[in-house]
Amino acid sequence: MSAELQERQKQVREAEAKVMGIKQNLSQVYQKADACNSTGRKAQLMEQELKIVPEDRKVYKAIGKTFIERPCADLVKEVQDKQQVMISEVEKCIASQKTLSKAHEEAEADFKRLFNQFVSEAKLLQASQQKK
Repeated sequence: MSAELQERQKQVREAEAKVMGIKQNLSQVYQKADACNSTGRKAQLMEQELKIVPEDRKVYKAIGKTFIERPCADLVKEVQDKQQVMISEVEKCIASQKTLSKAHEEAEADFKRLFNQFVSEAKLLQASQQKK
């Protein structure tokens, strides 16, 4: 194999590794977005349940293995804050998904271009060697 063809093969491998890395990052972002959506939904359900609890009823928050009495209004506020954090995290994930998707498309196009060049050069080399 010629040095030029080996260099092209190296470029193809690097482009493939880049595509795979971006794909893995994209998968992680999707997983994070799913986790944030799930946590946000749980917080929303908790808020709905806490809003129907009478004000005079004792409410406890679990901290590890311990339950601590807390005013219901404080727990509602904590749950609402958690919902807002999860919403902003999902928005960040969506922005990351868009950026990574575009980068993935570009990297994949670059990979395909390099791979096709490599295959063409390999065929030309093979044809020239068969003529000799």
